[in-house]
Amino acid sequence: MAARNGGGRRVAYLIRYLSMQPEERADLLDWLERGRKTFRDAVAGVTEAEAARVPGPGQWSVRDCAEHVAVVEEYLYQRLIEGRPDGGAAIPEGREALIRARAADRSRKVPAPEAAVPVGRYGTLEGALAAFEEARARTVKLVETCEEDLRAKITTHPILKTVNCHETLFMMAAHPERHAKQVAEIRAAWR
Repeated sequence: MAARNGGGRRVAYLIRYLSMQPEERADLLDWLERGRKTFRDAVAGVTEAEAARVPGPGQWSVRDCAEHVAVVEEYLYQRLIEGRPDGGAAIPEGREALIRARAADRSRKVPAPEAAVPVGRYGTLEGALAAFEEARARTVKLVETCEEDLRAKITTHPILKTVNCHETLFMMAAHPERHAKQVAEIRAAWR
């Protein structure tokens, strides 16, 4: 009987770590929606003329921020799709908690990877926002339909290098919040 109970605990453990749990899915979906809404709220009411206004040399406009958010969402989504079984990759314990706590923090400036620097891909704020919404909808669909534990899949991130796909989703969720704060800074400078 003891061996059978031990086997039952092992099966429960394997089920827990081989599939995404409902509470994890709900948590990720909440974070993704919060990031989307926070960014949309930050740009609400900005005209196309205001969105194109660059606050100063070497700084981004509101439209640039929206473009960057859309490009990063698409890039990281592709990283998720290309994720592979971890094969024993050494992901630092506790990093997920740090990502959740710090990803939206703008007190530390982080230069954008060259591929994510705004270059006028969408032409308008609305075009960039539509691209972001489309990319975020794909990300949400992936989380809604995912059956595997994304902590068991690794991918790459331009700054953190090797990450698991669950961490990537939290970075994706919080990234628009970080730039919503940047938009607020830009809008405050208009006054």
